Amino acid sequence: MTSKKLSKYKLLIVEDEPIESKAVRFVLGKAFGNLFEVKEANDIFSFEEIALNWLPDIVLLDIRVPGGNGLSQLKKLREEGFGGEVIVTTAYDVFEYAQEAVELGVSSFLVKPVSDGKLVEAINSVVKTIEDKKQAFAESDKIKDFVSRNKGIFVYAALQDLVKHNRLDKDIEMVFSALKLPPVNPCVVLGVACFSSFDPAGGGLIHFWRELEGVFEDGVVVPWGDFCFLVMVPALQGRESVSFEDMGLKLLGHLSSRGLKSNVICGGYIADLRKMPKVISQLEEVVEESLFKGFGQVVLCDDSAEKKENETDPLALESDGHKSFNYLVDGFLKNDSKLVADSIEAINSFAGEIALKNLGMAKMIALGILGQLLRLFIELKCDFSMMREWANKQILNFLGASNPKELNKAFSQAILSSWTIRNSAADESAIIVQQVLSYIRSHYEDVTLQSAADYANVSPSYLSRLFKKSLNKRFIDVVKEEKIERAKILLSQGLSVRDTALMVGYGNINYFSILFKQLTGESPSEYAKRHSY
Repeated sequence: MTSKKLSKYKLLIVEDEPIESKAVRFVLGKAFGNLFEVKEANDIFSFEEIALNWLPDIVLLDIRVPGGNGLSQLKKLREEGFGGEVIVTTAYDVFEYAQEAVELGVSSFLVKPVSDGKLVEAINSVVKTIEDKKQAFAESDKIKDFVSRNKGIFVYAALQDLVKHNRLDKDIEMVFSALKLPPVNPCVVLGVACFSSFDPAGGGLIHFWRELEGVFEDGVVVPWGDFCFLVMVPALQGRESVSFEDMGLKLLGHLSSRGLKSNVICGGYIADLRKMPKVISQLEEVVEESLFKGFGQVVLCDDSAEKKENETDPLALESDGHKSFNYLVDGFLKNDSKLVADSIEAINSFAGEIALKNLGMAKMIALGILGQLLRLFIELKCDFSMMREWANKQILNFLGASNPKELNKAFSQAILSSWTIRNSAADESAIIVQQVLSYIRSHYEDVTLQSAADYANVSPSYLSRLFKKSLNKRFIDVVKEEKIERAKILLSQGLSVRDTALMVGYGNINYFSILFKQLTGESPSEYAKRHSY
């Protein structure tokens, strides 16, 4: 190994015998020329002082020197952060110290008397180790710099693997670490709904992206989906007292001052990358949910809204048979006998008016309700034999009714007798899902994941997981499908696109139009032309 290819290294000889030190210096000069700057320590105390102040690259360490044990002193230095390479020399039994030396990161163990060849070989090996480390650090610095300059792209790719494919490896950790994100630093994750993406006058996504990157100097901005950006801000020293809401308001205020319409969703605090997929999944839903109501909102993902007591009888507000049937389903799902009884009364009143005009049509309505209840019981995994026996009996009773009064009585008895079937339900999670589906159908204009979770008396995250497991759909996708189905009906009845969007709960008409086309394959105006009466 020639000195021309290497930079000069600092080498410390820890040896109490002057003749030994002089011999080592001679070998170093002969084999390496002026490669090493050499200093000597002849006791434990000078070893500690020189090691901490001079920071030698290599230490030739004799185990037994005046003042104590060389390895014990090395252990203390390691604890204080000394990272130099160490070659141990000793005239004593190697095995006595071997395990401790390995634990302290000793590179080589040489037994005195040490031949010149063995010493040169050990030093060459250590120099190569140092050079390899330098090269690795240099490569790491280059990678970190490259990642930092292209952080959005790298984090997007890493998040795709982490969130979409559930893959977490050293490469992904390196990308996040290079940007001072978990696992080296906790971070706050924010979701930003971008209204500019469907507003031609808003400047477009690139302009929106550029403005977002100017809010937090060390933040990372990642485009995520059609209408969303993720912003990750390292929770560094000095930000401990800043709340999620304050950070959201700062983002919203900056964008608003630039004339950009947005909503900001505060996803929370993440210290463990394994929790990132769950937080981002929740953010996706709440971001899309926020688009229903227009822009200018800051929403906290984990913020639990206070439950408000409903002081108004829902059946007093909903008088038609369809809405009354929804309350009947709710009653079964919630095991609420009073709601079921009130629903029976409302449905009988509705069907009774029809029966006075046409008994056969009223029987068809009753049979239709019977079929819907059977479908509910099947989805709840109720006892099949009980369902079959109950259904056969009710069909005969309905068809055998000779007047409205008998039909009402048969209907009431059928519903009340079905409680036994309801109580045979095997899957409690299916009950919750069906309960929430019914709630969505009744409150599609303004339903949110939080309000639906409150209704079912579960947490939003649990409800979200339940929908994915039971329906293989996100909660927000079910809501969007229900809204669009209702919008189809309204457009067919001749309502304008604007009025339809507002009636189904979309404050942004452009977003409604884009979503409608995504789900139906045609614009709202095209659909209205083809289906209006």
